[in-house]
Amino acid sequence: MLKSNSKLPIISRFFMRLLAEEQNALVQYAYLSRKQCTDPLGHLILVPSHPPHPAASLKELQLLVYCAISSMYKAHLPLKKLWLPILPLVYPCKSLEASMQQAQRKMVVSKKLMKVGPWGGAGGHPWDDGGYSGIRSITVSYDRSIDSISVEYDRNGLAVPGERHGGAGGNHTTQIKLSFPDEYLTAVSGHYSPMAQGGSPVIRSLAFRSSQRAYGPFGAAEGTPFTFPVDGGVIVGFCGRSGWQLDAVGLYVAALRPERVYDRVQKLGISAYRAVMHRIGPQQQQQQEEQVKQMNGNALITRKT
Repeated sequence: MLKSNSKLPIISRFFMRLLAEEQNALVQYAYLSRKQCTDPLGHLILVPSHPPHPAASLKELQLLVYCAISSMYKAHLPLKKLWLPILPLVYPCKSLEASMQQAQRKMVVSKKLMKVGPWGGAGGHPWDDGGYSGIRSITVSYDRSIDSISVEYDRNGLAVPGERHGGAGGNHTTQIKLSFPDEYLTAVSGHYSPMAQGGSPVIRSLAFRSSQRAYGPFGAAEGTPFTFPVDGGVIVGFCGRSGWQLDAVGLYVAALRPERVYDRVQKLGISAYRAVMHRIGPQQQQQQEEQVKQMNGNALITRKT
């Protein structure tokens, strides 16, 4: 049997094994045909007087496998040693779990929609875009009031351009592009009042808030204010009334799953576990949370400086 040397390259050991097998086959052929043969190296093989011994079976097999995960782990160790000195309160596993939970909450929209509003006056004619799976962009034309609004929706990954509601006036036009699906609309606010004494109220200003930032206000913040923040939901459609201007505006709201009830139940469960297992009361738990927040703030300040 040819002994394998782990220090030799895999290719060299492979060809040595093939050479040994070929030489054994030549011995078998020389015995059966009673002829003299030469091996691949030019050595003369004499006809043996007895059958050759059977080839030894494979006793050991060594495999050299390149593992990418192992190499990544080795490169990961130096960074792991630096985590505690630099950011002692940052735990990558918990951060990854939190980001995964946040991604699951992003755009899991229920099929049940709720229509709210409209706010504004009774002029113009009614319009209703309906509810979709999300909002991609909002275009607003305005001056001293909101002259028109048009919304680009999303329906299961496909962009659906909406109609323009209102007139052709407006000295300013702003397009709000949301980073869909990571960013979604969570609140709409504004003002409505008549443009002239005795006239019908129109939408004077609009402001929007998404899951990442605020947009506006657009127009003149005059008249009766209105606001509708969506807690645990997302705005997926618009409706209202319009003529030469935007007379009224309403919303379609869909609930997100899982809602904040999950966070609330999880927090209550952790509090109950601490109270039973560690005998820590609510006041002590609150003090510990405040200390952790203070330590986090100190760590961030240290990092900035």
